[in-house]
Amino acid sequence: MKPKVIIFEDAQEISKYAVELIKNELDKKSNLVLGLPTGKTVIPIYSELVKAHEEKMVNLSKTKVFDLDEYIGLKPEQKESFEYFLNKNLFTRIKIPEKNLNFIKGTAINLTKECEEYEQKIKKAGGIDLMILGIGANGHIAFNEPGSPFDSRTREIILTYSTKAANFGKIYSLIKAPKRALTIGIATIIESKKIILIATGKRKAKAVKETLESPPNTKCPASALQNHSDVTILLDKAAANLLKEKKDGIPKQNLN
Repeated sequence: MKPKVIIFEDAQEISKYAVELIKNELDKKSNLVLGLPTGKTVIPIYSELVKAHEEKMVNLSKTKVFDLDEYIGLKPEQKESFEYFLNKNLFTRIKIPEKNLNFIKGTAINLTKECEEYEQKIKKAGGIDLMILGIGANGHIAFNEPGSPFDSRTREIILTYSTKAANFGKIYSLIKAPKRALTIGIATIIESKKIILIATGKRKAKAVKETLESPPNTKCPASALQNHSDVTILLDKAAANLLKEKKDGIPKQNLN
C-alpha cells in the first residue's frame, strides 16, 4: 500500500491537520504510545498541539512518549540536545507524567546497553502506536543516515557532514558539533502501527521525491516507509515540488 500523500499550502495548514490526526488516534486509545521527533519542521505542530491541549481538545495525560534520537555527549540541559528541545517546545507546556517520558541518553556510560534497554522499553510499552517523523535533506529519518540497513535497531551512528551542517552550521562551528548520535533504527520505525512524515521547504523536495518515487533503497532511508501499510505524508507545496504526481487538498472528512 503506497503512502498517502497530502499537499498543503503552508506549514500552518500542515500543523492543524497533523494535530487532528493525533487527536483522532487519542480518541481511539487514550494511552497512546507516541514517537516524537525534533527539528524546525515540527515546532509549528507542537505549538498547535499545545493550543489544542489548552482548549481541552486533546488529553495527553495517559500518553507514553519516546524521543527518536540524541547527540552523544550532550547533557539534557544543553540547548542543542533533543531532550532540551522537546521539553522546551512541548513537555513544559503540556503536563505528561514524567514516568511516561522516555529519552534516549547520549551521556550514558555504556551506549550499547542504553540502546538495548531503549528497544526493550519500546517493546514493553507495546510498541509505537503513532510515529511522527521529519526527514533530512539526505533522506534520513530519525538519525538513520544514508546506508542504514532497513533491519537496523536503536544504535550509535556517525553523522554525515550534511546533517551536521544543517543542524549546527549557524550555531556551532562544525568542529564543535557532535559527530555521533544515538538513534532508533529503521526496523523500529517500521514496526510502528501508524506513521506520519512531515516535510516542508524546497530543501526537502529531492528527499521527498526519492522517498516516494525511487524503489526502497538504503541510499534514501526514508524510502523504507514504502514497506509500511499505514503511512501519511504531509507536505507543503515547496517540499512536493519535484513529485511527478501531486495531490492537493485537505480531506478532513476522512481521518480514519
